[in-house]
Parts: sequence; structure tokens; C-alpha cells
Amino acid sequence: MPSAGAVKRYLVDKGFVAEHVSGKDKALQLMRSVVQARKVTYQPTPIYLIKVDIKYQDWLKLEMTHCI
Repeated sequence: MPSAGAVKRYLVDKGFVAEHVSGKDKALQLMRSVVQARKVTYQPTPIYLIKVDIKYQDWLKLEMTHCI
């Protein structure tokens, strides 16, 4: 388990700025920040699939031009 000092240095290095003085308020701020970050990080993003139907002979031509 990392020490409180190590956690504090890590957070400061990553850009966390405490808006409060008391430890309890800082902890609450940190928890809110983590929850907010998870909401932003895990937004569903549509993934598009493109299918290309190509003849084998044409595929070989493309493959050969890639090797040159």
C-alpha cells in the first residue's frame, strides 16, 4: 500500500489541485473528480464497420503495390 505522501505526490504530478483545506473535503473533491473522470472516459462511442468486397485478383494487385 502506498504511503499518503506518495499518493499526494502522484496526484500533484498528474495535475490535481485541491480546492479545500481540510483532509475530508479534499478526499470528497478527489472522489467527485474520479467519478466525473469515469463518466467522461466511458462515454459510449459509435464504432463504424466498413466492409469492402474485392475480387481476389484485385486484392493481389493491391498487395503487390504495397510490397514495392
